[in-house]
Amino acid sequence: TYLASVASRDDIPGATEGPNETSLVRLADGDIMAVMRVGSGVAQPLVKTYSGDGGRTWSRPERLPAYSVAPCLRRLQNGVLALSTGRPGIYLWLSADPRGDHWESFDILGYHNDVMGPAHQMRPGQGGHHATDPYQTTAYTVMAETTPNRLLLTYDRIPFGWNPVPLDSDERNRIYVLTIDVERE
Repeated sequence: TYLASVASRDDIPGATEGPNETSLVRLADGDIMAVMRVGSGVAQPLVKTYSGDGGRTWSRPERLPAYSVAPCLRRLQNGVLALSTGRPGIYLWLSADPRGDHWESFDILGYHNDVMGPAHQMRPGQGGHHATDPYQTTAYTVMAETTPNRLLLTYDRIPFGWNPVPLDSDERNRIYVLTIDVERE
């Protein structure tokens, strides 16, 4: 049964693709918040929209500071909204306000490279299929709140981009899990 359309490409000026890769949360006030991809790269910020009637109608989409692919949105027990996304890079965005109007970003890829050894380093690259300088991560992330206000964030390292790892290479595709505790000030 068709209920509603959350958004269309016509609702989002400058979008290079239709809304996709949507993530939803129920906010503290009962509204539903949807965050969607509308393109790829820094020039294509995500959009958000709200429904106050269980998804039957949706507000006009608004751009977020967060950008690019596969947003993963969670509302933590303490009310903080957490959003992971990226490409280039991987970012965690946190919003302490109940509707996600103000966000602070954290560079997960930069942190990863600061704490991991040489075999685990990643560069953002020029593009997923760029032969000489591919992205070394899909930037497709998933988060779960495992205990109150503790997130597990998963992300990947793909040393040859979307190309297969050569059989004679010491490189491996890898999945990482990062524990993140989120406290309100």
